Amino acid sequence: MSSSTLAIQLSPGHRRTEEMHAVLSWMSQQPHPHKIFIAGNHDADFVESLKDLYPQLPIYLQETSISLKIQDRQLMFYGSPFTPRQGSWPFQYPRITPAESEHNNRRWSSIPDNVDVLITHGPPRHHVDLHCNCFGLLVALWRVRPKLHVFGNIHAARGTEVVAWTKDQKAYERIVSGISGWWDLPLIFYGWLLRIRHSWTGRLTSEPLRLLVNAAAEVLALLRWRSDQLRKASLILTSCLFSFTGRLHRLVALALFLRMPT
Repeated sequence: MSSSTLAIQLSPGHRRTEEMHAVLSWMSQQPHPHKIFIAGNHDADFVESLKDLYPQLPIYLQETSISLKIQDRQLMFYGSPFTPRQGSWPFQYPRITPAESEHNNRRWSSIPDNVDVLITHGPPRHHVDLHCNCFGLLVALWRVRPKLHVFGNIHAARGTEVVAWTKDQKAYERIVSGISGWWDLPLIFYGWLLRIRHSWTGRLTSEPLRLLVNAAAEVLALLRWRSDQLRKASLILTSCLFSFTGRLHRLVALALFLRMPT
């Protein structure tokens, strides 16, 4: 975030009261005029009462939004601590299947259409998430298309991704979700050719580029690879080999996307 705004997720190590006090105390001492924080699936639901102890922390977002003026620009922020259910942690909801995500997505219906910065604890499906997170959030992203989406939770997938909400991107997501097949590959190949052409002219796509950031703390030194592209390729291919049961059209789709200009 800019020098005007500090956004933070309370991480899994902060679920104990004293640790949460330490984080909020540190955050309240920072010089940023705007400070935003959300909880996560390891944080107890007393976050709301804790923030009252820190008057310099006015913005706690829990399925709520706020409009802030930052460097002469008015920006809309939305935050949510919720993630798909795994275990008995707080701030969770039943997992949504690809078929349900288009029609049963009430969890994310409160995200305003004009949101500029989206802050959630978990990532959208198939984007810096090891292909294991939320289909419903992915559908919501296609609806609101924020300029910046910051999240965490999936620590091994830490990194960034630049996305253009194009037809070939949608085709790729259909294939890796298992709801499409060979018929979507020509669309991905066509998008691949367009991106090469746009890269020659200095413009990646005809659609605005959006930034997705998985800011989860790294927990294993082995994950600190120098090349984000190599890390992304390795994680996607590993997921493909173990989860996609060797279906060739999915491997082709993944290979085309990994070779797209960035």
